[in-house]
Amino acid sequence: EEKHKNIVKFHNPPKCILKPTMEAIKEFDMIQDGDCILVCLSGGKDSLSLLHTLKQYQYISKSNGLTFDLGAVTVDPGSSAYNPRPLIPYLATLGVPFYFEQQSIIQQ
Repeated sequence: EEKHKNIVKFHNPPKCILKPTMEAIKEFDMIQDGDCILVCLSGGKDSLSLLHTLKQYQYISKSNGLTFDLGAVTVDPGSSAYNPRPLIPYLATLGVPFYFEQQSIIQQ
């Protein structure tokens, strides 16, 4: 039980976010069948909300015959203050492939 204590549960995005997102995706023809979508994930509210919204859209779209792959990437800026490690088990529970890139952008 202690092992699962730190894992955050997936939350469906509220309709006030999901509905306009779905409308925009359809109106602007943003996602096609077979697409691969990569979300840049910092671990903050905005990027996690986008990931959750696209994950829910992926689930809904599958029943309509639209399938696409979803992944997440984090760029570690080379700061000791940033630790993306908690994202790894969380994304694994969501079934979202996680890619990690180290770039010393703070030094550049």
